[in-house]
Amino acid sequence: MGWQSDGSSIENFIIKNAEENGIEIDSSNITIKNCVVSNTQNYWGIGIWGDGANILNCTIANNDGWWGGGIGGSGSNISIKNCIVSNNSEGVNLWNISGLNFSYNDVWGNTTDYSGIPNQTGINGNISVNPLFVNPGNGNYRLSENSPCRGKGENGIDMGAFPYISIQKGDINGDNEIDISDVILCLRMAIGLDPVNVNLADMNNDGVVDISDVILILRKAVGLD
Repeated sequence: MGWQSDGSSIENFIIKNAEENGIEIDSSNITIKNCVVSNTQNYWGIGIWGDGANILNCTIANNDGWWGGGIGGSGSNISIKNCIVSNNSEGVNLWNISGLNFSYNDVWGNTTDYSGIPNQTGINGNISVNPLFVNPGNGNYRLSENSPCRGKGENGIDMGAFPYISIQKGDINGDNEIDISDVILCLRMAIGLDPVNVNLADMNNDGVVDISDVILILRKAVGLD
C-alpha cells in the first residue's frame, strides 16, 4: 500500500503477506494508526520515504523481508508512538533521520532491534519485552491478559493496534463471540495442526486440548450451552 496523497491517513487496517512493503509512505504528513502489518515477504512492514510520518498504535510483527523487516526508511519530523515491533528480521532501521519522536514503543524479539538509531529501550517510555499476543501463530495480535504492553503507552493506554479486552474461554480468535470459526481453531489444535492455547481452548480445564474441548465449544457455538 503506497502512493498516498499528502496529509492522508490509513487507519484500522490489517495488512499481511504483502510481496513488497506492507505500507509504503511516499508522501508528506501521513498518519498510520491502529494498523497491523505482518508477514511482509520482501521489504518493510512500514517503509518511510517522506517527511512528517506519524505512526500511532500499530503492531508490526513477523515481517521477514530479504531486505527489510519492521519499520525502516528515512525522512524528517517522524513520530512513532505506542507501537509494538516484534519478531521481524529487523525491528527499527532508520537512517538520515531528523526530528524523530520515538516513544512508548515495545521493540522486542527482532533479529536486530535497532539500526541507524541508538537502542531506545528505557528512554521515553520505550520497552523491550515479549508483548504476549493472544495467538500470533494464527494472526491474532491482541494483547493477552498478562501482556506487559497493557497500560504502557502514552497516558496509560495499551501499546499496539488492539487494546486489551477480556476474552472468554472458547473465543479463540478473539472476536468477542464463539462460533464455528472457534470450533475449527480448536479442532486444529486438538489434532496438532496449530500451536495449543490452553488458556482459551481447554474448556474442561484438564490441561490438554482435545476432542472433548472441540465438542464443548461446538455446543456453545450452536447455543446448547
